[in-house]
Amino acid sequence: MAGWRPIYQKRWIQPLFLAVGLSYICVAVVLLIFAGSVQELSFDYTDCVKFDLSSNGNVDTNGTAGKMCKDIVLQPGFNSSDPGPDLIWIWREHSILASRCMCMQTFTVRKKQFKKEVKIYYGLMDFLVDHRRMLMSRDDMQLRGTTVSVVNTDLCFPYDKAYDAIASTFYSAHNCIHYMLIASINISSILSAYNICDVMCGVVCVCVCVVEKELPIVPCGALANSLFNDSISLYYNGHSSIHTPSSSSLEHSEQSDGQSFNSTSAGRGAVGVRKKIRSEQVVPLKKTGICDRVDKQFRFNNPPGRGSLKDRFKGTTKPPNWTKYIYELDPNNTDNNGLKNEDLIAWMKIPTTKNFRKLYRIVDHEKGGRKFADDLPQGSYSFLIEYNYPVTMFGGRKLLLIKSGGTAMLAEYNFIVGFMFLSTGVLVLFGSLVMFLVGKKYSKMRGILKKDPNPAELQAKNFNTIKNLLTNVNKN
Repeated sequence: MAGWRPIYQKRWIQPLFLAVGLSYICVAVVLLIFAGSVQELSFDYTDCVKFDLSSNGNVDTNGTAGKMCKDIVLQPGFNSSDPGPDLIWIWREHSILASRCMCMQTFTVRKKQFKKEVKIYYGLMDFLVDHRRMLMSRDDMQLRGTTVSVVNTDLCFPYDKAYDAIASTFYSAHNCIHYMLIASINISSILSAYNICDVMCGVVCVCVCVVEKELPIVPCGALANSLFNDSISLYYNGHSSIHTPSSSSLEHSEQSDGQSFNSTSAGRGAVGVRKKIRSEQVVPLKKTGICDRVDKQFRFNNPPGRGSLKDRFKGTTKPPNWTKYIYELDPNNTDNNGLKNEDLIAWMKIPTTKNFRKLYRIVDHEKGGRKFADDLPQGSYSFLIEYNYPVTMFGGRKLLLIKSGGTAMLAEYNFIVGFMFLSTGVLVLFGSLVMFLVGKKYSKMRGILKKDPNPAELQAKNFNTIKNLLTNVNKN
């Protein structure tokens, strides 16, 4: 009926408010208990200071030791993917980087503070990754592996195509020019062509012809181009003083975790080494299990084919801010390489705020032996950070977080949600109390609220009234 409306009665409205308020308070208590059980330490390493890792001991080879890494990474040529025409091919062949900025964050762990399983997060502050243009700057069809070589320019521009080098080795410059002709390379698309001659074994002069050609970017878009690329390793120092990791421990970390750190480019020594860290003191970290399984199985896939991953991505290039190609993200693990790399998948999941954290690594308690089987033992620890990601240009900050405790679904160190449920439950209970007091106070006035009317009787009375009115109208 158009004129029908429910009649709210205090005899069932008050119990409903009471039940809702109590349920909210119970949920709040559970959330606060789990939030309190989570152990977490956070470090702001935006202003960390570089220490030298050169092979000359205490000699600073480039004059940057003791400076803040946030200033070093903004220098021209730092981690550049194009060091210049005279070094471009030699750099790619031998991984000679312009510079590396390594810094360290130390902390102390109490006994049984971080129990199994221990997770490491990185956090960014004041980074507007949830901006509309950043959200739209991606190609989901490309991420699924269906259209790798074809880029949606409307979505990914200006990070849809980039120039990359095509190089071949010849024994004369004439053959180099001939190669350019038979390869049908459009001269207008050539950014630079030049010859680099290097004396091999003191006898043969090898000419390298380098031609840069415009290729589609994989993965394309501004979001993928801004991928977080700091490399972080964890070291256990025991109960002794703070140490600087030696080259042997760095090499072991490279093999166990697959970090992008290259010990040959950073140096094979350490400054201020008080005691050599043994390889078993490197805390083993897992690079898998850090993203949603549904995303990795259905939303991110490498292009189909039987060849190597490099062959399947042939004819594509990397984003401008990357120092690696898509097939080089984790060459030691084919299930974690290419577009199925979990660091990439976790980064491509959009956070809801400008201050966010993402899971970076999980401590591998199985490979850690008895020392790390159940928890992180008491003592001193060090985070060794390869500082690559600049944040000062947009006024941001970088954080490191180490956390354990809770459950799989309630493992966040977040009291805000618990307090929100608690405050809502208290307000609902307060509303129920107000309704009870108001009903008790006015229940004796005119007998209106003393007893609730019967809905059936009230409906019949209204029907009879309407019927009598219609009868009178018909008579007139």
